[in-house]
Amino acid sequence: MKLSLSFEPSSQPSFKPSIFPSSNPSQSCHDNPTFRRNQVVQKSCNWIGSTEDRRSNNCNIQNVVENCPQACRLCCDDDEEFMYETDRGIFRQCKWLSQNEDRQKRYCGKRGGKVGGKKDGALIENKCGISCSRCGYPSSMPSYYPSLSASARPSTKMSSKPSFSPSMKLSSEPSLEPSIFPSSNPSQSCRDNPAFRRNNVEKKTCDWIGSTENRRSKNCNIQNVADNCPQACRTCCGDDEDYRFITGSGKSQQCKWLYQNEKRKERFCEKNLKNVLVTNKCGESCGRCE
Repeated sequence: MKLSLSFEPSSQPSFKPSIFPSSNPSQSCHDNPTFRRNQVVQKSCNWIGSTEDRRSNNCNIQNVVENCPQACRLCCDDDEEFMYETDRGIFRQCKWLSQNEDRQKRYCGKRGGKVGGKKDGALIENKCGISCSRCGYPSSMPSYYPSLSASARPSTKMSSKPSFSPSMKLSSEPSLEPSIFPSSNPSQSCRDNPAFRRNNVEKKTCDWIGSTENRRSKNCNIQNVADNCPQACRTCCGDDEDYRFITGSGKSQQCKWLYQNEKRKERFCEKNLKNVLVTNKCGESCGRCE
């Protein structure tokens, strides 16, 4: 589906509510060039969209979905402002690839290009979805925008990949198989419950459980631990923006201080600082999420 940018709010309400309510009244099939995941300079939409692993790890997060629809492949189009350099040093627009399979095979999987005269490290097939013949095929990522019409032929098989987000409506039929860990909440963020204590033992916090592999293996298969300690049990991965740790020089730092610095990661990520294993709170910056 090709999305178009509207600068005026719609006169009619949407037929169905959005799964992730947008901060803007509408959204085009263009990424926000100023967006940075967790304010890390390298983590632009282009960085997120450059590999399947990065899309899988980031494109289930609301502000990424809202800012990077192209990189997350939630829509499909040709970016008319995007240009890339051929092997002959000539800059071309997306349409040069269209209807030429040799060119598509040669360039669509490459990174690089220019937008508005500035260098752009995007994956070409993300910017040139139509011309790279990507729009006619189902996306490898689940859609975050519900279809306005039902499928003419329902699927006869269960999906091998569950949706990242829970359905907003209750099912009319019971599940064929019960969940291994039924959640006490309809959804859960990647944050541990600071008030949780295993068996009400004061020292057995989520941080205590997550501090060693042995404790994780013994406790994280228990329902109330899994529900309350997703960070410590590593059932999700991200950076805790509220977390701070003290370096050897006595300075308080956030997770992003570790990012893009291998020596800092080696020095701090596996440390237990004040009974907290740093890599549990800084999974993304410690390079554990990929």
